[in-house]
Amino acid sequence: MNIKPIETIYKGYQFRSRLEARWAVFFDQLAIKWQYEVEGFQLPSGWYLPDFYLPEQDCYVEIKPPHARPEAGASLPRVYMAGRMTEPCWRPFRVYSDYYVFDDTVPSPVAKTLEQTILYTGPFRTELANHSFLHGLDSAAYCHEPEVFKRSIAGIKACEVFFAYFSDLEAYGTLVEVGMAHALGKRIVVGFTDQDRPGDRWDIHNHGEDPASGSNDLWFAASCAEKVFAGSTEDVLVEFGAWLAMNYPVSREIIAAGELSAGKKSSVCIFYGDPVEAIVAPIWWRRYPLGGIPKPRLAAAALVARQARFEHGQSGARM
Repeated sequence: MNIKPIETIYKGYQFRSRLEARWAVFFDQLAIKWQYEVEGFQLPSGWYLPDFYLPEQDCYVEIKPPHARPEAGASLPRVYMAGRMTEPCWRPFRVYSDYYVFDDTVPSPVAKTLEQTILYTGPFRTELANHSFLHGLDSAAYCHEPEVFKRSIAGIKACEVFFAYFSDLEAYGTLVEVGMAHALGKRIVVGFTDQDRPGDRWDIHNHGEDPASGSNDLWFAASCAEKVFAGSTEDVLVEFGAWLAMNYPVSREIIAAGELSAGKKSSVCIFYGDPVEAIVAPIWWRRYPLGGIPKPRLAAAALVARQARFEHGQSGARM
């Protein structure tokens, strides 16, 4: 049953729903400055008008009813994109670790140029080192190799989809990563350039093909994958993006939030339900706007917001 939102006035703002007004009360209880529908954006996926902007946190907030929460597996896919680290990077976006917060459990958001936005879990460059140095032995990266290894392992563990792109036959680290992803039971997709793809009959273990049909050196890596693409870098990425879109359909608000975060370099958070329901399971990009606030204080403010009573035409709420 669809319930029509009740327009509600609070502090001079006419909110589109009582749910949004409760979030304004919640932010006030926490002394968080907020602005309502302050700015809209033309994004690749269309027009997007976030509900709130929190200027001190540089965070846009979208409020959705609890029944709109995506089912498990319907949020942005967490993807690890392995392959030789060269300049310019073959990946369809720039990756700099100082733009993102990353640990063993929280993947980092990256903008799309695939068919959809993804949560990129690695690999990342080392601090103070150029992206191309991540797996190299230059002086900048050499002293950071333990950190490189730690981040890469954490990223593979955090991903849902492991994608490896082989642009030559010497990506030795990528081969190790493929094996680790396979051992962890990850979904693996592999892309090859035309000249380095396994021969046409690699999947039936016949490796006597004409070398013109491709290399046979990577057939074992291909055997680890559930999907294999071959062609130019651009073609492989387009096919992989289409595969992601088919296997991980994403709601429009999640796509738009990811695009906004990437384009504005701002945090974006989606809450489903009132503050009591939503603060325990938000979907967010870059930085969680309520991070650092003690849980008892959050819970108390959420309860006040839920219990707030609004009257039609009134410019405030009765607590």
